[in-house]
Amino acid sequence: MKLVNEGGTWAGNGVTEQAVMERYDPVISAAMPDLWLEVQQMARPHFAGHHFLAHLAET
Repeated sequence: MKLVNEGGTWAGNGVTEQAVMERYDPVISAAMPDLWLEVQQMARPHFAGHHFLAHLAET
């Protein structure tokens, strides 16, 4: 959801990619490793300055 709304509170609070990965990696990768790979691929463009929905249009 954060990706669809341009980062939401991540952007507003200066949350870094590293902080997101460290926070969610243990939780998501343990339960659903394939999903975690997808989440990482979706999150990277956001932190590189690209809007999530624009990234979807490119694929």
